Amino acid sequence: MTDAAIRIRNFDAETDLDGIRACIVELQEHERNIYQRLPPADAVVDECVRYMLEQCDKSDGCILVFEDDVGIGGFVTILNRVISEEPDDGELEYGLISDLVVLQRCRGNTVGRQLMIAAENHARENSVEWLRVGVLAGNRVAEHLYQSLGFSPWYIDLEKQLGDQKKT
Repeated sequence: MTDAAIRIRNFDAETDLDGIRACIVELQEHERNIYQRLPPADAVVDECVRYMLEQCDKSDGCILVFEDDVGIGGFVTILNRVISEEPDDGELEYGLISDLVVLQRCRGNTVGRQLMIAAENHARENSVEWLRVGVLAGNRVAEHLYQSLGFSPWYIDLEKQLGDQKKT
């Protein structure tokens, strides 16, 4: 696959849902390999799709899909109007790339990079000034991609499992 073969288009709910579901299942299983406490893909895929579509409606967002001769090989979700609820953000409105998924069969062919560029262009066309993206700690490939596109760390959440410790 060459860059010329990369076809990115707007999501079509009538034809693309199965492809989006397959992407989410593969992503969820990949992320479970990094972080075992995540639920199995089949337990969350329908809720993830519903939530993603709901967030697009709520935040003037869209989904762009990558399609090749086999079908949907990846997608990116862009939320154009997210209002920060953090008091120290000053009610900042920003864009959020909430999801980027590239199926294993399409990786290594600039598909993720092209989806991110398309998402950034879409955000610019919608007057987004600040664009954010999150990455699961340990997903070094995604982190490297985002940083190579000019994203830099802004806020890092840390987590500690306390297990069955009882309050004293």
